[in-house]
Amino acid sequence: MKSVIAEKIKETLVSVLPITAIVVLLKVFFVKEMPMDMFYALLIGVFFLCVGFFLFSLGTDMGMLPMGEMLGEGITKINKRTLAILICFLIGILVTVAELDLHVLAMQVTSSSIEVFTFVFVVGFGVGMFLVMALLKLVFKLKIKYILSISYGLIFLLTIFANKNFIPIAFDASGATTGPITVPFIMALGAGLASISGSKNTEEDSFGLIGICSIGPIFSVLLLGFFYDFGYTEDVVQTIGGGFWSVLGSFFMKLPSYMLEVFISLIPILVFFTVYQLIKRKITKRRIVKLIVGILYTYFGIVLFLTGANAGFVPAGRFFGESLGAIDYNWILIIIGFIIGLAIILAEPAVHILNNQVEEITGGAIPKKTMFISLALGEGISVALNMVRVLYHINILYFLIPGFGLAIILGFFVPNIFTSIAFDSGGVAAGTMSGAFIVPFSIGVCTAVGGNMMQDGLGAIGIIAMTPILTIQLVGLIYKLKSRTKKIKHRKKSKHNKLDEQIIEIGD
Repeated sequence: MKSVIAEKIKETLVSVLPITAIVVLLKVFFVKEMPMDMFYALLIGVFFLCVGFFLFSLGTDMGMLPMGEMLGEGITKINKRTLAILICFLIGILVTVAELDLHVLAMQVTSSSIEVFTFVFVVGFGVGMFLVMALLKLVFKLKIKYILSISYGLIFLLTIFANKNFIPIAFDASGATTGPITVPFIMALGAGLASISGSKNTEEDSFGLIGICSIGPIFSVLLLGFFYDFGYTEDVVQTIGGGFWSVLGSFFMKLPSYMLEVFISLIPILVFFTVYQLIKRKITKRRIVKLIVGILYTYFGIVLFLTGANAGFVPAGRFFGESLGAIDYNWILIIIGFIIGLAIILAEPAVHILNNQVEEITGGAIPKKTMFISLALGEGISVALNMVRVLYHINILYFLIPGFGLAIILGFFVPNIFTSIAFDSGGVAAGTMSGAFIVPFSIGVCTAVGGNMMQDGLGAIGIIAMTPILTIQLVGLIYKLKSRTKKIKHRKKSKHNKLDEQIIEIGD
């Protein structure tokens, strides 16, 4: 246990400290006029982030992942396919409604014509529909590349008729659904389904659920846009005032509201799991205790992480964006964005879950280090591209159509497992820290340069969810080329050995 805790502490520090160092350097060299209370809030937020990340990491291993795996195994044992589909659909809605990242986005983009709950439920409906699609993929042994090709083809066809204001929100909603609650649960569900589905490609089938589920919100939000109007809710950055202790006190004042929100979010999942287990199977008391402890760790981890991210990083991100966007040489934001992207991927809790799962299921064939490097480069490029888009008011589709188009094409040339992991990675990369820092950072830049908030300020999460898909697929392409080269060398070596044997026989 001590070794596990030491490993988690190391993982936490490696994850959170790089983005902290970059933000502090921005404050020292570029934004010296930053109010001290906002800087204190940032530092306190880092502490909350570290403790929250640590608890969340422990909790998912003990609670959320085992729950998802047990549900996945249970669903495959249901004889009635209709009932299995209904359960998958309900799980998709419940975990999405529970996702706090989505609620944060909803509060910014909803207007008087549409309530937050309506927006969240519609997104959850989309996730539920495509979680059913993921189940059918396993049942009928469908290739993920065909599902992705058809789905994204229909999406971009739909964007021709959609209002331009809805497009960034739809892709943001897709990324916001895959946060710290959804990712571990759906990934574990996929592993459980694949383990006893009778498939010969268990490794390949364990991935891809997040990538498929991420399609649903794009469809549902684009369709919602034909019936409702969206608006951007202006959130003015406010300073707290006072010194360090006053700022710290404000954090503890915000804790109860986050505790209530996270509690309400987790309750539907826990009730559903409890009822399902009482009906379908029995688990030992020892395992129940471990699950409860894991869920408590997860609960407090998410509470602290969200408090640190939203109270510390959101105001700082908005302030940095406005300040840097107003300088004469604001093109430097493209470089700064790339560096921020490289660092912030390490602080995404769901990224660590995915990387651990990839290394474990592939038996180390795809190591965590390779995943981290690929995702970091992808996120760095994403944030840089987003800065280009915001600074020069470029339509988001000029990035999304070529990006996802290339990803679909690569899917026909790389091993299927890399395509599945790549599209999972896209959803995971656009996590809590992206929403807490990069989104307000983009909004701040948009405000400074006088851009259209709906079309330029929003959409950062959508861009972030795209580029890591390409970097992971490129790793898959390199992997395939290396494997082919090794096979050719092995064949040549075998031919030479046979020729040597023939020469020896002739000599004898």
